[in-house]
Amino acid sequence: MDDSSSKTYDVAVIGGGVVGITVARSAILAGLKVVLLEACPDLLTGASGSNSGIACTGVDASEGTLERALIRDSISQIRGFCRRHNVPNRQCGSLVCLWPWDQDQVPGHPNTESSAKLRAVAEESWDAGDTHAVILDSNEVASLEPNLSKQCMGAVHIPGEIIVDPWLFPMAMVTQARENGLVVYTNYPCSAKDSMFNEATKTWTLQRDSEAVSCETTTRSTSDSPIPDVIRARAVINATGINSDITQKNAADVPPPTWTCKPRRGQYRIFASNDKTRFDRP
Repeated sequence: MDDSSSKTYDVAVIGGGVVGITVARSAILAGLKVVLLEACPDLLTGASGSNSGIACTGVDASEGTLERALIRDSISQIRGFCRRHNVPNRQCGSLVCLWPWDQDQVPGHPNTESSAKLRAVAEESWDAGDTHAVILDSNEVASLEPNLSKQCMGAVHIPGEIIVDPWLFPMAMVTQARENGLVVYTNYPCSAKDSMFNEATKTWTLQRDSEAVSCETTTRSTSDSPIPDVIRARAVINATGINSDITQKNAADVPPPTWTCKPRRGQYRIFASNDKTRFDRP
């Protein structure tokens, strides 16, 4: 066991996606000693590196939830971060459209007219803090998005939403975090069953899973110290994304969780594009 394995971090973040990077950056900027562990040879190789890049304003989250509060807090910081770190972004806004098949399917408004249904969506936006959201009729929608299907019956335009590069934005965050002392190990899968928590010292021990290491790529480090087989930390963050429930389930000698990971595994369908399929407001 090398000398670097005796170091104890304040926080160990498992998962080098956008959530793991964001948590690690916040912790390091708060003055903590932080290590970020990613099982794959590169960061952002999962869902984080290929998502839509839309930074939403929270209208999709339920009123009064922690999710909406966190989204509102993050959207207030994204523009400033992009400006200071020269990260390209575009304030495109978004359209929440009403379609013929949406009739009688708006929760809480099963029998209202189309205008009332759009107003219900607008009120949700206003309640979420999007005070500039406006209701558009079908002609106004067609003027903004001429390539959109003429079946659209109207929409709520939420101008505050922006698009960022889903890879470049978190890479800018991890670069800033590294400049402030973040240690990053890639190709470093953790063995959940071999990891443990010492109740006496209040310290976690994370064991590297040597059998799961990619043979094609050596483990890379941003530290000058030898790559350790064991990581010790006072706190561990499970940021393994769509695998977070598996990580939690496989963890062996750990304190019982007070909540259950239930990741949402979504899918995107990508179509070929041309000049008649462009939309400026997702």
